[in-house]
Amino acid sequence: MINAQMDASKAYFDTGVAQMRQVMNVKDAEGLRSYMESQQKVAKGIG
Repeated sequence: MINAQMDASKAYFDTGVAQMRQVMNVKDAEGLRSYMESQQKVAKGIG
């Protein structure tokens, strides 16, 4: 049970880091649009 919780925590952390890296690469309106679309996919995946 503890291992499952640790794996889930690591997955959430990795997702958060990936999202931070993506937002740091936003340079223009098109990049922002792409980032927002990926955020929706991540939210659906987590839900």
